[in-house]
Amino acid sequence: MKNKKYTVLVSANTNEATKTFTLSASKFKILLAFSVLVSGLLCAFLVDYFQLLYSSTRAQRLQVENTIYKQKFYELEGKLDKLNQSLDRVESFSSKLRVLANLQPNSEEPEPKKKKKEGFKDWSFFKKTNKQLVTAKEIYREADRDISSLSLEVDQTLTQSELKAVEIEKILTDVENSPSLINTTPTKNPISGGVIVNEFGYKTNALTGKPSFHQGVDIAATHGQDVLATADGRVEYVGYNKNLGNYVVVSHSPSLKTKYGYLAEANVKLDYLVKRGDVIATAGNTGQADDHQLYYEIKWGDVPVNPQRYMLD
Repeated sequence: MKNKKYTVLVSANTNEATKTFTLSASKFKILLAFSVLVSGLLCAFLVDYFQLLYSSTRAQRLQVENTIYKQKFYELEGKLDKLNQSLDRVESFSSKLRVLANLQPNSEEPEPKKKKKEGFKDWSFFKKTNKQLVTAKEIYREADRDISSLSLEVDQTLTQSELKAVEIEKILTDVENSPSLINTTPTKNPISGGVIVNEFGYKTNALTGKPSFHQGVDIAATHGQDVLATADGRVEYVGYNKNLGNYVVVSHSPSLKTKYGYLAEANVKLDYLVKRGDVIATAGNTGQADDHQLYYEIKWGDVPVNPQRYMLD
């Protein structure tokens, strides 16, 4: 058994003689082990090679898909930005036309204390879903959003833009049918070149330190500066109170009135008919005025509205 040997016959498919190899048992075992080792290494190499090949192919495919995705995304982002800009223009134009047509604003609620987020307004069109439109970059930051979601946002924005276009068309029709409305709409600054120093809305009362609602705006003026009627109308009231000091109320329509306070004196009397640009008073600091300035207020019915929306000059 110690001298056990293995004979290996190598035969070709030709007429050549068969070759014989004789190996001792130890050498045969070494050769067998070496063959197994080489086969194992070869298998491992092939497996690793095909894994790398698969990974490389998959990475290339993902890279191509990612490039296509980004390209489509940026195209949609560009479209959404354009729609954003278009909506802003439409909204601004619509507001000015609404003012010119002397139509009641959709809403004029007091401004909240905290600032609103930039981007799209909270259109009533989306109130049922309690959802606001967002910018494309905000969509991209959300992991669960995709191109389809972005496309939906673009479609919704386009829908809103079309709705606004319909609204503008209606307003233009109203203006064309009622040109006299423009003359009775307070679109002028009552102080020529005047700067607003105290805006409309909630703020802390300087005297009480408590939050209060400022129903108009305060406009800087010099003592005795002309106060102008902001639209055609009839003088409804001339009087005095401790808050506004000397003040004048002009009625422009059954539902629209303007009030002018902190006056040095009034230049008009009750029931005077005034035209836009007429001098109706001079600026002062009567009442609780902080300085020489004019208090200016616009009311739609009993609801104060922001005068800055109406100042188009």
